[in-house]
Amino acid sequence: MARWLGALAGALALVIGIFAGVAIEETSHSREAAELRAQTDRMAAQLADAEAAASSAEAAATEAGDQVDGLQEQITDLTEELSSETSKTEEAVQAAADARTEVEEAVATVGERDARIQELEAQVSSMAPAAPQAPAAPAAPSSSYANCSEVRAAGAAPIYAGEPGYGRHLDRDGDGVGCE
Repeated sequence: MARWLGALAGALALVIGIFAGVAIEETSHSREAAELRAQTDRMAAQLADAEAAASSAEAAATEAGDQVDGLQEQITDLTEELSSETSKTEEAVQAAADARTEVEEAVATVGERDARIQELEAQVSSMAPAAPQAPAAPAAPSSSYANCSEVRAAGAAPIYAGEPGYGRHLDRDGDGVGCE
């Protein structure tokens, strides 16, 4: 019996040890479970923060995309406007070049004409000037004519300096020939 009691005491000690270990282990597991729950709550909060940040970033990316689209439209508009203005500028440059060519041609033509005029003037001046012959004038009036109408009516137009009836009031440009 003593053996049996000893075995019973050993078994009882073993059962008590198992219960004590289980109780201790349960307490340990309860603490671990509480820590795991706390850690899970922290991770859930971090996940919620990350999702909120992702949502905010997505909204910012959408807004940035809209801004990029708007800027691309502006770039397209400005590129078209630049192309139009470049075309207008090229047309103006071509028109200016054409006008310059026309001016240069006109200057050349004027130069040629001036040279020809000088050549003709030289020929004229080398010729002996013929004295202008006054047409046969009708009878000389006793005084000068009052105006060119009277000179023409008398058939004396043009009237030259030195001829009877000539007066400076009949010669506007003072070249010696009145009523031209």
